[in-house]
Amino acid sequence: MNYGKRKASKKQKRITSKKNMRKKKLGVRLFKGFLLCIFVCCILAAIGGGFIIKHVIDNAPEITADSIKPQGYTSTALADDRIYRCRCQPCI
Repeated sequence: MNYGKRKASKKQKRITSKKNMRKKKLGVRLFKGFLLCIFVCCILAAIGGGFIIKHVIDNAPEITADSIKPQGYTSTALADDRIYRCRCQPCI
């Protein structure tokens, strides 16, 4: 590394120059704005997802004891010759 007077003064000017400072500020502001936009989009997506879930739950059919009571059995009895003989009836 060169610690000569010219190199040191150039480095100091490069670090403290107004142009570079403005450039850095602009970069930081753009980055913060980008992060803020992403954050707002995530919040809006979460709110939208909540409304969709609420809508699905509201449109679901009501469940009562009568609606979950079995109406009959799905099994059937077949004879040895594979002919349908009877259907099981529900218990009452």
